[in-house]
Amino acid sequence: MGMTHSQTMTKVVLPQVIRNILPAIGNETVINIKDTAVLSVISVGDLFFQGTAASGTTLLFFETFTIIGIIYLVLTITATRLLRLMEKRIDGPSAYVQADESLEKQA
Repeated sequence: MGMTHSQTMTKVVLPQVIRNILPAIGNETVINIKDTAVLSVISVGDLFFQGTAASGTTLLFFETFTIIGIIYLVLTITATRLLRLMEKRIDGPSAYVQADESLEKQA
């Protein structure tokens, strides 16, 4: 093709790799956001842990954890939409003609 190894990697291989791994990375990101609440069980300070501390001093458990739930929901929805937008941008335009279809019409 007349390309060097680095050109082949950046222009041909890398776009295909990113297109293939983006959904899996997106799923793992959302799972990690959701699993941070589970980490509070092993004493890792996170949003859930801070909510427990705040509700212990104010005694407003329902309100505190409702707000924390909304924050987690916003984080996961935002991450999901950003990753979906990235997937759409990488996929390119949806209106294209495959080579086989155009050759059959000419014949």
